[in-house]
Amino acid sequence: MKYDKNKFIYHNMMIIILLLGISTLFVLPVINNKLLITGDDIEYHLYRIGELVNNFKHGNLYPYLYSYSFNKIGSAVGIFYPQVTLIPIAFFVLITGKFSTGIYLGVFFYTFLTVSFTYIVARKFKYNKIQSIFASIIYCFCTYRTIDIYARFA
Repeated sequence: MKYDKNKFIYHNMMIIILLLGISTLFVLPVINNKLLITGDDIEYHLYRIGELVNNFKHGNLYPYLYSYSFNKIGSAVGIFYPQVTLIPIAFFVLITGKFSTGIYLGVFFYTFLTVSFTYIVARKFKYNKIQSIFASIIYCFCTYRTIDIYARFA
């Protein structure tokens, strides 16, 4: 059987575009209604994102001591609470200049990673593209994940 590199690239590009579309569908309803995610932990995480943004502006790419937020008392939140997952959101906030846009781009980014990894893992198990796409869609819109992001902002 002859290997067709162009066909392989085309199919993979179509899957990536589909996964980007699924990610967009997950975030689009909230953006269209101009709603801010109001999860249980949002205030705490907004302070953390703001702290990262301020530190990035001043050249500190991984702050351990938070001195711009939390009443400016020098909280050691950066040591005890992982901030690696907030770094992309902070960069999106820096790029766009808006917290809400940066947060939604962050949710989009992590949703795209989620559906991509789900697709890859399902492909490894079943070797079927259609079933893998459905697995990505089901996991993307599952109740646990939706509540975790939109109700808890975790």
